[in-house]
Amino acid sequence: MNRLLIFFTFFLPISAFGEAVTFSWTSATLRTDGTPLVAEEIVETRIFCNDDLLIAAPGDANSATVEMGAGTYSCHARHVDQNGARSWKSNTVSKTISEDDPVTSTSLSRPRKPTGFTIS
Repeated sequence: MNRLLIFFTFFLPISAFGEAVTFSWTSATLRTDGTPLVAEEIVETRIFCNDDLLIAAPGDANSATVEMGAGTYSCHARHVDQNGARSWKSNTVSKTISEDDPVTSTSLSRPRKPTGFTIS
């Protein structure tokens, strides 16, 4: 199965009272086999929260803003290329939004995978 290698910078800014949430990411530039991934090959980026599809952003987007109510969310993203191949999940970010929350912001970034890892 063809998979995409995806590196995300994933931000979860929250507006007062949990109404607007903006997800931001850096699109992958390589496939898992190391070949280049041209930006135009990404047809959408899917954002999932609590394992449910929240939004499918256009392939040329690098952010999406959605309205979210109070609750606890665990979210990740995946690219989909023009052949329908899905990337692995991005890093997961979690946030609890309550009706009483003031304006807060969370920024998480996953390091790239180790290379040259061996066992003897």
